[in-house]
Amino acid sequence: MTNNGVEFNDRTWYSEGPYALAADAESENSTITKVEFGMSINKGQTWTTVEDISEPYSNVFMTFDNPGQKIVIFRAQAFDAAGKSSLFDANLIWITQ
Repeated sequence: MTNNGVEFNDRTWYSEGPYALAADAESENSTITKVEFGMSINKGQTWTTVEDISEPYSNVFMTFDNPGQKIVIFRAQAFDAAGKSSLFDANLIWITQ
């Protein structure tokens, strides 16, 4: 998973702002049908989830809308036509304000 075309550095400080996430997905035995992107601002208790059904798989999340939140977790998971899913690709970051 990348942010604005650059790999995340897990557990690193980032500025507030839009996060343009993208994920590459492939399956050896089937066709990828979607990638789900998620963002949590409460340490993974709840998630805002958006799915993308066409390549390139991407989504933009805003962190401006969450004043006072310093920990953000982003994740992506691919699903294929056979009903299988990938492991999550996830990154925890700290937001400077």
